Amino acid sequence: MSLNLCIEPSLLRLKKEFEQLDLPDYCILRIGDEKYIELSGQIECYDFDLIGDLLSKYRCFSVYITPQEGYWKNRCIEFNFKIPLGYPHIAPKVKCLTKLFHPNIDENGNICLNCLREDWKPILSITIIICGLLNLLIEPSTTDPLNKEAADIININPILFQETNNKLFNI
Repeated sequence: MSLNLCIEPSLLRLKKEFEQLDLPDYCILRIGDEKYIELSGQIECYDFDLIGDLLSKYRCFSVYITPQEGYWKNRCIEFNFKIPLGYPHIAPKVKCLTKLFHPNIDENGNICLNCLREDWKPILSITIIICGLLNLLIEPSTTDPLNKEAADIININPILFQETNNKLFNI
């Protein structure tokens, strides 16, 4: 008898997504607290039963992205993913835990990314969200911003925008 029969559908779907995940070198996914597993690169060598156990216990994970270009080049940005019971019919809740001055991320870490809101469809995946987050870090959008002040500054004075973010990273 397969243990998969005891796992709820949302976690089965997530486990399958993780089995197919191919993260870039500058992206790490971490599941769990004291007992955790970090995933990076091609993850075919990982223990997917352990991943399933950790996901069912925590129902959340962190993604660390270190963009290779843009305003946050070589800075590690942490995002927290919370998986609802209705996943994939309900989008994950994603927050930015790293303090940023960003047009699409507010001071509370809320993220304006269409695939997390009105454009979410069950066919979308964690990989799509990670790609969307990376895109926001490389090319912030000032169209319909969540943080209007950041959008105004990036449009008017990109150097001041960069300096403001550097201060947040003590640079």
